[in-house]
Amino acid sequence: MSIERLKVSHLRNLTDVDITPSSQLNLILGPNASGKTSMLEAIYLIAHAKSFRDKTNSILIQRQHSALTCFAQLEILGTHHRVGIRKDLRQLTEIHIDGNKVSSSSTLAGLTPLQLITPESYQLLTEGPKVRRSFIDWLLFHVEQGFHTQWTAYRRAIKQRNSALKSGHSRQQIVIWDDEMVQHAEYINRWRRQIIKHLNQLSAPFFSHMLPGLDFSLSYQQGWSADKSLSQALQDSIDTDFRRHFTTVGPHRAELQVRVNNLQAAKVLSRGQMKLAVCALKLAQIELLKSNSNKRCIVLVDDLPAELDHKNRRLLIELLTNLGTQVFITSTDETLIEPPETADKKVFHVEHGVVQ
Repeated sequence: MSIERLKVSHLRNLTDVDITPSSQLNLILGPNASGKTSMLEAIYLIAHAKSFRDKTNSILIQRQHSALTCFAQLEILGTHHRVGIRKDLRQLTEIHIDGNKVSSSSTLAGLTPLQLITPESYQLLTEGPKVRRSFIDWLLFHVEQGFHTQWTAYRRAIKQRNSALKSGHSRQQIVIWDDEMVQHAEYINRWRRQIIKHLNQLSAPFFSHMLPGLDFSLSYQQGWSADKSLSQALQDSIDTDFRRHFTTVGPHRAELQVRVNNLQAAKVLSRGQMKLAVCALKLAQIELLKSNSNKRCIVLVDDLPAELDHKNRRLLIELLTNLGTQVFITSTDETLIEPPETADKKVFHVEHGVVQ
């Protein structure tokens, strides 16, 4: 997938942007607060109908305007699609795909796989298990056709079970949801195990390139005792669930562990090393997406030089271009970025919200 044309109106300080990016490498350069990250934000809106920076429309919309719009013409597996996003001050969001209004952002996300790397990406290793579950489930959403249906059904069942726990319902009224949870959990758990196994294999060469000499491994904890079925674990935890008013076992409690030399990665790596480790994981994700579904995602890299030295900046750009993805990179200084000479690239300069 690649963006062939991008138009942005009234997003933060971007008044009227209309560009035709390269299908490979795009450098977005400019001083701080010029609008570089807002360009990436516009692309993220195209893929997710939401910002990666703020949830409130009024913060995103340019002052003295009532709405923002983002439009993209996409090339996906040889076919062309048009995507439009509109957000207004009433906190409403409209999504249009090929001229048709779409009510679900998951339809949009399925069409436009996208990966984001920012100076805060190290939080994949330092934050709680929910962040790492989302990392795995993003990949499953794109490569396993039934994952979204199973995960949505599982979440609906656990929401009902938790509501019954909070309301003080009887044990009989609570366990009525167990069978439905177990049914969907079996699919989710099996798919997660399979994808982590593949990710472990594919990430090894990226780790070796970016952090040589360190032994990385990924492991999966399913969210309940490995020597029990989920049905048994739910029965055994019912008293705890009553006390805590929520379901304490299941795939929603799963954890992806990233270890270095058999130690928790977040505890032994520096900030720069953590960024490289996360980049290695995301590169492996992109490779796995391509091999399992023939999809190519767009990669956004905000402030590439942050935490990375000259050697690792060059290495990351080289690895990204070798994957054949469309990449957008922001930086304050073009001399800090040295793309391969063979890369098809375009350079965009941003100043005071004007893109040239």
